Amino acid sequence: MKLVKFRYRGLKLFGGNAVGLDLYATDRVVDGKSFSARRFAGNGSAIAAQTVVAITGLNATGKTTLLRLAALANDITGGFGLSARPELYAPLCDLMGAEGLDFEAVFEDDGEWWLLESHLESGHAPGADSSDFFSLSLRFHSERLWKWQSGHLTKKTLADFARFKEGCGLYMTRGVGGAHELQSAESRFLPADTSIVKGLGMNSLSARTYFDNLRPRYDVPSTAPSIIHLFDRSVEHLTVDADGQAHLKFTNEDREHVMPQTVATFMLSVGTVRGARMLAIVLDVLANGGIFLVDEIENSLNKKLVETIIDLFKAPRTNPKNACLIFTTHYTELLDGLERIDGIYLTQRAGDDNAVQVKKYSEVESRPDVSRADAILSNRPGGTAPNAEDIRALFAYTSDYVNGRGER
Repeated sequence: MKLVKFRYRGLKLFGGNAVGLDLYATDRVVDGKSFSARRFAGNGSAIAAQTVVAITGLNATGKTTLLRLAALANDITGGFGLSARPELYAPLCDLMGAEGLDFEAVFEDDGEWWLLESHLESGHAPGADSSDFFSLSLRFHSERLWKWQSGHLTKKTLADFARFKEGCGLYMTRGVGGAHELQSAESRFLPADTSIVKGLGMNSLSARTYFDNLRPRYDVPSTAPSIIHLFDRSVEHLTVDADGQAHLKFTNEDREHVMPQTVATFMLSVGTVRGARMLAIVLDVLANGGIFLVDEIENSLNKKLVETIIDLFKAPRTNPKNACLIFTTHYTELLDGLERIDGIYLTQRAGDDNAVQVKKYSEVESRPDVSRADAILSNRPGGTAPNAEDIRALFAYTSDYVNGRGER
């Protein structure tokens, strides 16, 4: 299963209460040159999936929430139970209005194209303490699943959900009634937190994520020498045995250190531990396909190392399953190394309600030869650099503070 595009309506954080992402190349794809955009087979031959999608913006402009929503979209269309990941999805429940959340997505599976329309509600699990934030979960109220039936699919059709639906036939419904309604005998075995797409029996993979605040702080993975050397040339090997003990040997020492993983994390740099953890997931995703979402990919890592991780997803020889990396970053220089500009998204606060706006970079700047970092840091798109007045206010406050003129 390949998630192609998605949209939500009913989220208070975003302008118009709506937000979505395209995970396919909306701009021109030149065969033989566009390595990071991979064409679908059959009816989707005009459509190419992105293998790298970047999201950048100032602090508190919804970047992490957008990653959570991308993971949720993948898990809905993959037929996975949503209540299994409360740390990832419970925060989204707090953004929903009383009317619930409307979701729509286009996805492809084994040459067939589908449109899913779902209405979700949130609530605490039965018997759970209502004061427990992480007992909040999403459940499906109603759904409609449509199947593409109109032959060759164009990007113009795919660009609009309503236009795409015109070429579909209704395949299955839930909580709607009618001839395509899921039979009661079948619906009894479908949990309320799982979409009807589960009945399609697709080969799908749950979204893999790397959020620093959701990772165990004191664990290290067994790491191949070619990976650990990339982050720290002084380490000869790093492995973890069946008892969970770390085995660490440095190149300038004769003996191996055997210790709890907690101790090992203190003997290695933060960047080495984070890089080893991240690469362990990257290898699994590249080998099996799916989506990998990373929040602030540059944290504690050298720029060249981050570029190397991104390049693993761009290159066909290291990404034969067309896995997709979606990452957030404050390091706008990374964007200059991306092949395409239609896979870069900007998050901004705008309007009287200070709502988050999500824009595709290619809608703001059509020339791929212009430095994206310069454009964003110079605030050319608007709302992508700190406000000059806020910076001046900080300097004035700091001057008063350190010279004893302000309140401490």
